[in-house]
Amino acid sequence: MKILSGKLFLFFMALMLWGLIIIAANEVIAGADDGLPKQEIVEKEITLERAKMSCIVTPTIPTDNIPLKIINKSNNLVRKPGAARKAMGQYIKIAGKIVDEDCLPISNAVIQIWQADNAGKYLDEYDLKTEWNVQDKRYDKHFRYSGTAQTNNLGEYGFITILPGLTDDTSAPHINLNIRHSDFAELSTRIFFNKHPRNAKDFYLNKVESGKKTLVTAQGHKLDQQNRFEGRVYDLDVTLEGINKYRQY
Repeated sequence: MKILSGKLFLFFMALMLWGLIIIAANEVIAGADDGLPKQEIVEKEITLERAKMSCIVTPTIPTDNIPLKIINKSNNLVRKPGAARKAMGQYIKIAGKIVDEDCLPISNAVIQIWQADNAGKYLDEYDLKTEWNVQDKRYDKHFRYSGTAQTNNLGEYGFITILPGLTDDTSAPHINLNIRHSDFAELSTRIFFNKHPRNAKDFYLNKVESGKKTLVTAQGHKLDQQNRFEGRVYDLDVTLEGINKYRQY
């Protein structure tokens, strides 16, 4: 009887030892990937996941005619507060999202734009004595020339403005753009307009890599397909350099 009890004891001990060996083997298999430690495996998986959904950073392009005066705080460049008349030119809406390199929306980014008017001139190019006393008759006193917007929690922004006039023989119509956020690198670039015939001649657009030109070229469509309202909408999403620090895995 004692011999039987001893054999049973040894049998159960052998089962327990075998179970421990299996558990240890499973942990080694779960934590091994080409010989990498478990922490490195997690980091590798995160890197692969980011690669699947990464957004290319929007190219930097030098801006021109940086306003000497304070940039207007409104995102509506077409009509001044309380004014009955609107600016001259083709009305457009610029809309899109500001995202990080993981394509996640960036909220509270401050976007500033400035541009030429319908005549192709910036505000600082006019010889102004006062807003109502100007030598150049092409000056549009109803246009605001610059504006500011801030992204919402979805990273969305928008401006109401006009299609800029031609500033010179080597440039396509464009809007100067500056974006700031405390957690990301500042971006200064230009917004061009898809299918405009002058794009092929633009000096700065031609310096952008061919595969990245679309990143600074807004895609346009009619504001109203039934032509009840005038104007066009131009969509442009912008990617800032950096990763949203609040992202959770």
